[in-house]
Amino acid sequence: MKRFYILSFFFIFYAYGTDDILTIQKALEIASQHNPEINQIRQELKIKKSEFWLSTSLTDPELSVMKEGTELNSGNGFVEKRYTISQKIDFPLTTYFRLS
Repeated sequence: MKRFYILSFFFIFYAYGTDDILTIQKALEIASQHNPEINQIRQELKIKKSEFWLSTSLTDPELSVMKEGTELNSGNGFVEKRYTISQKIDFPLTTYFRLS
Protein backbone atom coordinates (compact mmCIF):
# COMPACT_ATOMS: atom_id res chain seq x y z
CA MET A 1 0.00 0.00 0.00
CA LYS A 2 2.90 2.36 0.76
CA ARG A 3 4.31 1.70 -2.67
CA PHE A 4 1.02 2.73 -4.24
CA TYR A 5 1.03 6.09 -2.42
CA ILE A 6 4.66 6.73 -3.25
CA LEU A 7 4.18 5.81 -6.90
CA SER A 8 1.01 7.91 -7.15
CA PHE A 9 2.85 10.85 -5.57
CA PHE A 10 5.66 10.60 -8.14
CA PHE A 11 3.14 10.19 -10.95
CA ILE A 12 1.28 13.33 -9.89
CA PHE A 13 4.58 15.16 -9.49
CA TYR A 14 5.71 14.31 -13.02
CA ALA A 15 2.25 14.65 -14.56
CA TYR A 16 2.05 18.35 -13.71
CA GLY A 17 5.63 18.98 -14.80
CA THR A 18 8.39 20.94 -13.20
CA ASP A 19 7.30 24.31 -14.64
CA ASP A 20 4.63 24.78 -11.98
CA ILE A 21 6.94 24.02 -9.08
CA LEU A 22 7.90 27.04 -7.03
CA THR A 23 11.61 26.82 -6.27
CA ILE A 24 13.45 29.02 -3.84
CA GLN A 25 15.17 30.83 -6.69
CA LYS A 26 11.86 31.48 -8.47
CA ALA A 27 10.25 32.65 -5.22
CA LEU A 28 13.11 35.12 -4.65
CA GLU A 29 12.80 36.45 -8.21
CA ILE A 30 9.05 36.97 -7.83
CA ALA A 31 9.52 38.65 -4.46
CA SER A 32 12.22 40.98 -5.79
CA GLN A 33 10.07 41.93 -8.80
CA HIS A 34 7.06 42.85 -6.66
CA ASN A 35 8.80 44.44 -3.68
CA PRO A 36 7.87 48.17 -3.63
CA GLU A 37 11.09 49.25 -1.90
CA ILE A 38 13.27 47.46 -4.43
CA ASN A 39 11.20 48.83 -7.31
CA GLN A 40 11.59 52.36 -5.95
CA ILE A 41 15.37 51.89 -5.72
CA ARG A 42 15.41 50.61 -9.32
CA GLN A 43 13.54 53.73 -10.48
CA GLU A 44 15.96 55.99 -8.59
CA LEU A 45 18.88 54.17 -10.22
CA LYS A 46 17.38 54.75 -13.69
CA ILE A 47 16.98 58.45 -12.89
CA LYS A 48 20.59 58.72 -11.69
CA LYS A 49 21.85 57.02 -14.86
CA SER A 50 19.90 59.42 -17.05
CA GLU A 51 21.18 62.40 -15.03
CA PHE A 52 24.73 61.14 -15.52
CA TRP A 53 24.37 61.04 -19.30
CA LEU A 54 22.66 64.44 -19.34
CA SER A 55 25.55 65.97 -17.41
CA THR A 56 28.11 64.62 -19.89
CA SER A 57 26.22 65.41 -23.09
CA LEU A 58 26.28 68.59 -25.13
CA THR A 59 23.84 71.39 -24.44
CA ASP A 60 21.01 72.12 -26.84
CA PRO A 61 21.83 74.45 -29.74
CA GLU A 62 20.47 77.99 -29.56
CA LEU A 63 18.97 79.84 -32.51
CA SER A 64 18.83 83.63 -32.51
CA VAL A 65 17.51 86.16 -34.99
CA MET A 66 18.59 89.79 -34.86
CA LYS A 67 17.25 92.67 -36.97
CA GLU A 68 18.97 96.05 -36.74
CA GLY A 69 18.45 99.47 -38.24
CA THR A 70 15.47 100.89 -39.98
CA GLU A 71 15.27 102.36 -43.43
CA LEU A 72 12.25 104.37 -44.33
CA ASN A 73 12.44 103.77 -48.09
CA SER A 74 12.83 99.98 -47.75
CA GLY A 75 9.80 97.73 -48.06
CA ASN A 76 10.65 95.48 -45.13
CA GLY A 77 11.92 98.21 -42.82
CA PHE A 78 15.19 96.56 -41.72
CA VAL A 79 18.72 97.14 -43.02
CA GLU A 80 20.56 94.23 -41.38
CA LYS A 81 19.39 90.74 -40.43
CA ARG A 82 21.42 88.09 -38.61
CA TYR A 83 20.60 84.45 -38.02
CA THR A 84 22.91 82.53 -35.68
CA ILE A 85 23.09 79.04 -34.29
CA SER A 86 25.38 78.43 -31.32
CA GLN A 87 26.19 75.54 -29.05
CA LYS A 88 28.54 75.30 -26.08
CA ILE A 89 31.16 72.56 -26.27
CA ASP A 90 33.27 71.79 -23.21
CA PHE A 91 36.99 71.42 -23.34
CA PRO A 92 37.69 67.63 -23.34
CA LEU A 93 39.44 67.65 -19.97
CA THR A 94 36.45 69.37 -18.35
CA THR A 95 34.24 66.39 -19.14
CA TYR A 96 36.97 63.97 -18.04
CA PHE A 97 37.35 65.63 -14.63
CA ARG A 98 33.61 65.93 -14.21
CA LEU A 99 33.24 62.15 -14.64
CA SER A 100 36.04 61.17 -12.29
